Amino acid sequence: MDRPARFALGFASTGHCLCHASKLVLYVSLAFAAADLGVGLVRMSLALTAFNLAMGVCSLPAGLLADRIGTSRVLIACFWLLAAGGVLCATATSFEAFFAAHTLLGAAAGLYHPPGMALISHTAGREGMGPALGLHGVAGSLGIALMPALVVAGWRRAFLVLAVLAAAAAIAGHVLVRRRVLPGDEPPPPEGADGLLARRDLLLFLAVMSLNGFLLDGFTALFPEAVRAQGDGSRATTLDTAILALGGVGQWLGGLLARGGRQGRRYVALAMLQPLLFLGMALALRGGVSPAIVLAFASFAFLNYGLQPMENRLLAAYTTSARRSSAYAVKFLLALVVGAGAPPLVVATAERWDFAAGFGVLAGCGLVCAACAWAFGRAARRAAPAGPAGVRAGG
Repeated sequence: MDRPARFALGFASTGHCLCHASKLVLYVSLAFAAADLGVGLVRMSLALTAFNLAMGVCSLPAGLLADRIGTSRVLIACFWLLAAGGVLCATATSFEAFFAAHTLLGAAAGLYHPPGMALISHTAGREGMGPALGLHGVAGSLGIALMPALVVAGWRRAFLVLAVLAAAAAIAGHVLVRRRVLPGDEPPPPEGADGLLARRDLLLFLAVMSLNGFLLDGFTALFPEAVRAQGDGSRATTLDTAILALGGVGQWLGGLLARGGRQGRRYVALAMLQPLLFLGMALALRGGVSPAIVLAFASFAFLNYGLQPMENRLLAAYTTSARRSSAYAVKFLLALVVGAGAPPLVVATAERWDFAAGFGVLAGCGLVCAACAWAFGRAARRAAPAGPAGVRAGG
């Protein structure tokens, strides 16, 4: 990559790190925050739903704005709003105030993904886009992996650290745009799609991506509490950090797999493995076999995060550069709205029965996702011939 592409990747990756960190703070401190604010776990999980809904709803205007006024400008606005939301979450004294602040934080995070990934796709080029998106994913996983360690010092302090980092990134963005290191409102270079999908086939692809969001949000809500049930709090935090960091390795490898003419087939094959992993989690929890539980958790984190750069590269293959941010916006709107119902559903199931039942719900959803992936794979083989980048339309 040339110098502007490296700066664009670094700036966007900083946003990805902060965006995922902002989403994870409450996931890994759900019980602590609930006790501090005097509410139950299920009610506290509604703040997770509000975050996800706000994130999904705001992703659509973020994509439309980025295609119109420039990706860098929308990213800078995202950073400033993350800073404001982090401060308000850290200083909330009631559940209602925290709920409103966490919703604002979700809206801010919703501004990130469409312009962030579009900025990378505009600057990295066709051949480098897959690996660049993989490295961008590693940065997101870094934010996920570091957040449990910050929460140990207090969930309010974690929100404050997030706010300071976001404000620093916003200031850096202003400087880089002014010096023309990052693009401002310049349109991206004209670029066509590698291939096109029929409307039904595109809907199948969007369904797979949306269900992946549901699986990830449900897993992230259950994972910390299920780990804590296997040992003390310090052990749970260590496993949180190690297993979610492994997702970063999956992102990197997923970026490498998001190249060549068979990337769509690789994506479908990996997506179909997810329900087996959730079934393994449920069975391992029933048997109380701790090593098997850790292996299943780690395998899902590795696999699901590895799928993300692959699906982002495929989505770029079906869209023109002028509509790239909008395409990513539609993806995240659907994935986050569908995923918003996962935390309260799986947490309520686990509280009524046990953690194995909660992961059983995710296994059932994973089967639906696998069926959609299989149908999409059949459509991919009927798609148009490979385009200029060697990406077969649909895979």
